Amino acid sequence: MGAYGLGVAYYSASFNNGDPIEDNWINRYESEDFANLVNYQENYQPKAGRYNMGEVSNFVNTPMLIKAIEQILEWQPKNIQDYCKNITDEAVNTLREMGCFIEGSNYRAAHLFGIYVPSHIDIDVLKARFAAQKIFVSFRGKAIRVAPHVYNSKADFDKLVSCFK
Repeated sequence: MGAYGLGVAYYSASFNNGDPIEDNWINRYESEDFANLVNYQENYQPKAGRYNMGEVSNFVNTPMLIKAIEQILEWQPKNIQDYCKNITDEAVNTLREMGCFIEGSNYRAAHLFGIYVPSHIDIDVLKARFAAQKIFVSFRGKAIRVAPHVYNSKADFDKLVSCFK
């Protein structure tokens, strides 16, 4: 819910010496010493600092992240998950009956899931129907990434299912 490019994560001690996904100057040892940046360090920042992706200096995002965290704490993550499950359960079951594969709820979060479209459904036709209905999802190959949130309703998912029919 925070600003794009900014987030938080917890890394247990087992990740303290891991290799970061992104190599940049800010995740290098002592990079906070700007006067010494020309003396490039091979070592990474200690602990989770090694996983920074380079946007830590964008301070305008910090108040947005704080507000987002406060909002999540107010709503409570379990309530968000329960809400998303409630508005998507019927649609998920209907899409499965139509031949779509959606991972079982024990293996995914309620606020993010993929719909794997069976071969008898033309994905280009589906894209056009979604566009006409102003349904915004992300197509990933033969799968559709769906990210429901508190601003969605069951009616949104009824509309999504109608595009498959």
